Amino acid sequence: MSTQSATAKVDTHKVARELLIVSVLGLFLELMIIRWLATEVRIFSYFKNIPLMAAFLGLGLGFLWAGKKQDLFKLSATCFLYLSGFLSLALVLGFTFLTFVQSTQYMLFGNVNAAMPVKAITVMVAVFILTVAVFVGPGQRMGRLFRQLPPLKAYGINIVGGLLGSLLFCLLSFLYTNPGVWMVVAGVLFFLLERRLLYAMIVAFGVVYSVWLGDFVANRYFAGHVKTVWTPYYRMDITGFRPDAGALKGELVGYQIFVNYDSFQSVMDCTPEFLKKVPRDHWDFFLSDHAGAFKALKDPAHSRVLVLGCGAGADVCAALRQGVGQIDGVEIDAAIAELGKTLTPGFPYRSPNVHIYITDARTFLRNCKDKYDLILFACLDSHAAFSSLSSLRMDNYVFTKESVEGAAQCLKPDGVMALSAVLMNDWIFDRHAKEMYAAVKEKPLAFGANTTGKWPYATLIAGHDLKDRPANWISGLGPARGYNLDNPVPMAEDDWPFLFLPRRAIPSEYMLPIITLLLVSVLPVCLQFARGMRDLTNWKMFFMGTAFMLLEVRAMADLSLLFGSTWVVNSVVITGVMLVILFGTWLANRLTLKTIPVLGALLIASLLLTIFVPVSAVAGFGAMLGAALPVFVYMVPMALAATIFGLFFKASTVSSDALAFNLLGGILGILLEYASMALGIRALGWIVIGAYLSAFAAHFLSKPGTTADAVATAEV
Repeated sequence: MSTQSATAKVDTHKVARELLIVSVLGLFLELMIIRWLATEVRIFSYFKNIPLMAAFLGLGLGFLWAGKKQDLFKLSATCFLYLSGFLSLALVLGFTFLTFVQSTQYMLFGNVNAAMPVKAITVMVAVFILTVAVFVGPGQRMGRLFRQLPPLKAYGINIVGGLLGSLLFCLLSFLYTNPGVWMVVAGVLFFLLERRLLYAMIVAFGVVYSVWLGDFVANRYFAGHVKTVWTPYYRMDITGFRPDAGALKGELVGYQIFVNYDSFQSVMDCTPEFLKKVPRDHWDFFLSDHAGAFKALKDPAHSRVLVLGCGAGADVCAALRQGVGQIDGVEIDAAIAELGKTLTPGFPYRSPNVHIYITDARTFLRNCKDKYDLILFACLDSHAAFSSLSSLRMDNYVFTKESVEGAAQCLKPDGVMALSAVLMNDWIFDRHAKEMYAAVKEKPLAFGANTTGKWPYATLIAGHDLKDRPANWISGLGPARGYNLDNPVPMAEDDWPFLFLPRRAIPSEYMLPIITLLLVSVLPVCLQFARGMRDLTNWKMFFMGTAFMLLEVRAMADLSLLFGSTWVVNSVVITGVMLVILFGTWLANRLTLKTIPVLGALLIASLLLTIFVPVSAVAGFGAMLGAALPVFVYMVPMALAATIFGLFFKASTVSSDALAFNLLGGILGILLEYASMALGIRALGWIVIGAYLSAFAAHFLSKPGTTADAVATAEV
């Protein structure tokens, strides 16, 4: 009996509606768990791809188990409730700062406990399995619904649902909602599919978190907790600072900002009125050393300063105290910048001398037409990855050789560049010094502690005629510090922007949890995977999944270079990718497998273009053309790949198995993304080409014939 005759016995509109809702739920849960997990359990913020692997594995298993009698949807909802409870209490239970290694091979920011490999790996495996279980039920439900619809129609609905789920989470992020609201939305989506008390419990737990539990946990951890804000990038906690001794005992003297539970920035009351109440020998505590770089200005009142990563305004306050005439500040997170307007003592962002730009620093530098007397890289540290598809941090591209050179081009002839950083390793300070020397052509002056393994605060300052500056301008910067320009540590580049790795290699510490989780993943997959290995169609789909995942990673990285690594840009890119997939699906429904050779040749040619023509080569073609060409360069191969995928998919023997193999291939793509640490991001393009060639080889080796799904599609 054909698939079409089977679908005639069901309400296709009801099936399509249910598939749309479960697809919205699947993508929403994926983004929610990736974001929340990286915040509450620190390990996952440095292995951002592991939750994505868990989601793909869970969905893939669900599709493979679509024919099982047991309905796993309720089990997934139960696991989601348990996972939400664990994440809500992870800080109280002591799981937030777990780590499995302490190494100088790469830098891990944040408060971490001593190395606890057994406990950390155990927690990682347990959370990974629980996350996989969350997605098995939605995957199984999708697989069953796929079997009741023509493959491409079902896939189109699935993509639309994923797009809506992504936009829904982006909207909630824009509104600064917390995980409690996310739980409520997820519970409602579960409830729309089935009426169960369990789903109402998810909603109730979300309400409890928003009303009480979230603040309860924060108040237990943060002394003087004022409020918590979930920005589109991370969790931000603000605490009031009140001395416990001295003349100011108990008085509010400033605020401390924490990002994902790490100390991020202090904003102390430095107003003249307040300092009158402070003993003179305590002034350094309030004024700190933020003003050091600004003292290098020859004529502050007629100077223009650029502060990259201005945060809540501590550096801007210092510039104002030095009498700087015009200050431009760049901050990627509008929520943190808002604190400078409403909370920071002295309200620096209300000054008519200050102009704030909400964007990422690299984008601002690229579009900058002004010249500055001083440019300060103000201890930028994003504490977040710029995409759920990649392990890159948002600040990686700010400290590349090309970025520092771009900043140097924005300096006046006698301008000064300064870079402040919190450093654990001397080699990263040497890297900063080498990049600044290459950009400014002058050896920088260095100040700060030279203590490896701790948290020293250090500053580099470079420019022409630094000796011709006001007397004692270096006072307050700390002791002179050395650096080594001959250190073999490579400079970070746009093609290799891994600021926190000392060399081009995959750190061995990264491999331990990945190999462990791969072994855990093999156990539930092996039998089902072996059953489908005999069908070369499934292998086609496997390699298509591997290639497309890496293609997305490359596109996200390169387009972020042009348009910024803000959450808005990421959302637009993801939306664009899904729309391109929809276009490819529509086109595949009107073509036949005979077009594969032509489409494949065009795909390989377009991929070679992305390898040999970097985005920087076309960025200088003007505002319109320089922006349109890179988008075109990446969207064309994605459209071709989506069309070829659609042609393979509609000819699949069992559509749910084919999609399962595609998701499992995506896991391989997620892992191969780590190869960029050794080879560079552009080299991923060769892996993409290899994966697509493997898919084409499987296609041409498979026996020709018309499958049941293909007949059903042709009859629609």
